[in-house]
Amino acid sequence: MSTLTIPLDDEIYSKVQVLSWVRWSKVVQDGIRKRRILETYLREKSISENDAAFCEAIDWHPVDELPIKQEVIDKLKKTGSYKDRLRGLHKKVWKNTDTEEYLKTERNSWNCDAAD
Repeated sequence: MSTLTIPLDDEIYSKVQVLSWVRWSKVVQDGIRKRRILETYLREKSISENDAAFCEAIDWHPVDELPIKQEVIDKLKKTGSYKDRLRGLHKKVWKNTDTEEYLKTERNSWNCDAAD
């Protein structure tokens, strides 16, 4: 296997030293492989099964690197926040319920004995 040596400025080098447990060669190898997969995907619009397995293992896909389309951004802006859309969604269900007492009962039910 070949070796690659790169110069690092003092600030980056000190950060690398602090993270001595990191396998930096693996980080660089995976980064280079991701770049190769991305370039292949952009050129061919597909990736090999071997590359797909690698992507699955690191929970990454080349489309993650593509810019978000403006139409998607516009749609998200129109939709509003997820929190605002959920606010009050089931208030009729909880209308006559003491939610604190309900949560306390639920949490207590999680602490059942193994003998039960």
